[in-house]
Amino acid sequence: MARWLPRIQRYAHYLAEGMRADGTGLTCAICARDIRAGLHNSRPEAATVDHLDPRALTGELFDRRPWNLVCVCQGCNSRKKDRTMQAYLSGFSAEFAAAAWARIGQRLANKVNFGDWVAAAGVAGYSAKKRSK
Repeated sequence: MARWLPRIQRYAHYLAEGMRADGTGLTCAICARDIRAGLHNSRPEAATVDHLDPRALTGELFDRRPWNLVCVCQGCNSRKKDRTMQAYLSGFSAEFAAAAWARIGQRLANKVNFGDWVAAAGVAGYSAKKRSK
């Protein structure tokens, strides 16, 4: 789950990957399914941020490097578990894996100046905690 990643950083990843103001506009980097930010993680269409190299293998508990994180649907995140992206995609056809790697590469290229995306998320108000009514 994305609990460990501060909200502003999580939404900065979503913005860098194409999220619109209403939380739509995202697709899973693995399966290309339409996903939405802000949904509860038990829903398969919920946007999550997943590690290309999982924390369980790197030993870095709080590995938040932008080039190690990509937006995926809850279903793909759950199925991938603690495997590397390369190991996970090796179980699919070559065409599927190539398309996923192309999506991942494009998204990581958008995160070169990740500080700008974090600033944009702050301006948009994603760092504020949810307020109860």
